[in-house]
Amino acid sequence: MKNKFIDFCALCFRTNKNGLSRYYCEQHQPKTNLYNLDRSKLKRISKDQFSKMTGHIEKIRFLSRELDTLSPSPSYLLEHTRKIRQNGMLSFEPAFRLIENEYGKAYMKLEKGSFSISFPSRWVLGYLVRLGYRNEEVQSIINEASDLDLFDIVVIVSARYEAYRRLQEHFPDRRKNKTEIQLSETERSKLMSLIKSTPLKPNGRICRKTLGEVMGTSRHKAGRLINKLKQNGDIDGDF
Repeated sequence: MKNKFIDFCALCFRTNKNGLSRYYCEQHQPKTNLYNLDRSKLKRISKDQFSKMTGHIEKIRFLSRELDTLSPSPSYLLEHTRKIRQNGMLSFEPAFRLIENEYGKAYMKLEKGSFSISFPSRWVLGYLVRLGYRNEEVQSIINEASDLDLFDIVVIVSARYEAYRRLQEHFPDRRKNKTEIQLSETERSKLMSLIKSTPLKPNGRICRKTLGEVMGTSRHKAGRLINKLKQNGDIDGDF
C-alpha cells in the first residue's frame, strides 16, 4: 500500500525500517520461517498470476499489492470522510465508524473511549503500538503529522493490518497449540480433592472419563490436568 507515512513490509503491516532487507520487516527477513509461510500464502492467493511476474522487485511489489486486496481500500473512503470537520477541527468519528464497519480486527485494538481531541497524536501512537509497532518505529512519523495526517495514518494502517489478519484466517495454522496449563493453589487443591473422591479403575488408575464428568469437562482435559499434577509431583506417575 503506497503512502507517504509508512513504508510497509511487503508481507505484512509493519514497517520495513528495522530489517536487514529494505523490503521486509524484522520478522519477515528472507529465508526465515515466517517469511516463507506468509510469502507462500500470498502466492497461493494470487494463483497463477505470481508466476507471470518476471523481475525480483516486481514479484515483491506484486505480493504486497495482493495483500492489500484482502481488505477494503482506504483511498475512496478517505477521500470523503477526511473532509468532515467539527468546530473547525478534524473529527475522528468518521475514522472510528470506518474502522468499525470495514476493518473489524483493527477496531478491536482501537480503544475509542481513550481518545482525546486535545491529544490526538498521543492516542494514535498508542493505537499503533497496540497493533504491534514499536514506539521508536512510528514516533517520528506521529510527531511530524498534522491532524489530517493522523486521520489518514489511522485508516491506512488499519486497512493493512486488517488485510494481514485476514490472510492468517484464510490459511489457519492447523498444528495443535500445546498450551501450558497453569494451576493456582486453590485450583490444585480442588482438583486433588476431586481425584481422591473419584473411584479408581481395577488397575488402580484414575478414570479420566469419570473425572471429566465430575468436573464438567472432557476426558481429554481431565487427562491433561492429571498430567500437570504428575509433572508437579502432586500425584504418583502411575496414577
